[in-house]
Amino acid sequence: MTLREDGETVVGSARSIEGVDMYDCLSRVAGRLTRFGGHAGAAGFSLRREDLAPFCQALKAELDRVLNTTAAATTDCACVDAEVAFTSVDLDSFTKLRLLAPFGEGNPSPRFLTTAARIEACRSIGGGRHQRLVLSKDGASRTALRWWSSEAPDAGLPVDVIYTLNRNDYNGTTSIQLVIERMAAAQGREEPEPVLGERQLEIVDVRFAPGSQLPVLPEGDTCLFGEGAPPAAGRANRYSIRVCDTLALTSAPAHLSLLREMLAVARCRKLALAYPSGAASATAPLIRRLMSLLKQVAGHGNRTTLEHLASSAGELEITVILGLRVLRESGYLEWESSGSQIQFSLLNGRRIDSTTEDYGRMVKAEAETRAFKDFMSTARIEAISNLFKPDLVDACW
Repeated sequence: MTLREDGETVVGSARSIEGVDMYDCLSRVAGRLTRFGGHAGAAGFSLRREDLAPFCQALKAELDRVLNTTAAATTDCACVDAEVAFTSVDLDSFTKLRLLAPFGEGNPSPRFLTTAARIEACRSIGGGRHQRLVLSKDGASRTALRWWSSEAPDAGLPVDVIYTLNRNDYNGTTSIQLVIERMAAAQGREEPEPVLGERQLEIVDVRFAPGSQLPVLPEGDTCLFGEGAPPAAGRANRYSIRVCDTLALTSAPAHLSLLREMLAVARCRKLALAYPSGAASATAPLIRRLMSLLKQVAGHGNRTTLEHLASSAGELEITVILGLRVLRESGYLEWESSGSQIQFSLLNGRRIDSTTEDYGRMVKAEAETRAFKDFMSTARIEAISNLFKPDLVDACW
């Protein structure tokens, strides 16, 4: 949707998915529209700006109703090309599948089914609208994206999932992600072996005094995690963690849910705390850090990604989105997103408005990150170990 030059008229277009008649959904909320037209798969509409909020609320309720009605067919194998194990979902198989491209209306992307996979970790991304999960089965784990879902499933829950495959390239690291189309609790199947939770994790405390050199790490295959701007050479961020014997944290992660996600991906035996001890060093306010990051990439097409901003700022994705909203509200920034891609324009702006709802939520989220990093920097090793006791790993958030 966009606002016309008159400042009063909102115009929009819509595309739909199989099973959701967009024209029918719009007709059920037509009282909020000045005009609309189209068909089941695509439609256009216009409305008064003052009716935008109630229209969005009414349309979301209607779409939720339709989607909940169609969700009963979650694992209908008629829409699945093959049932596969996670061990066969890799870059090689993805490359071979791309020989069937281009995918579209007459040639849909191949859909796969994996049954009784275990949810190892789950956290909210994209302003709470989407989820990033780690699923495991038969000793293999895969990251997955679940678009337009805010309902939090329980960690440890065995699920049947239907998904397509997506290639993820970030900072020179290429991996395969599942894009979940349907997910439901597994019925009548043995619960899969856990990757995280009941498994014993050894925590190695090699925190050091600020200003000292990186300590000696445990022997074996080690993945170094570190976030911040500029990114340190040889460090993996949250999106490029790999399977390893030891996951070494050279900076504290932004949140417990993020740490659990990284452990689930790494499937490590040891977690090394390899960052400065004591209270976390003071950092500039998020607004200032975001503006600095945006100015750095402004000369490269005014494009960036949510992943780059979040990992460079060392904040959760939702916190970054709130910061971008605050900058837009205060006139410093115009931006729009498509998936995780962000197109922006820097403006002169005015004084930051600290009275808005987004500003309050941003400050609270920023404070939570700072508190968790301080905890990870100062807490006794026993207190940190308690974070991973089985009875505490019972939810995604």
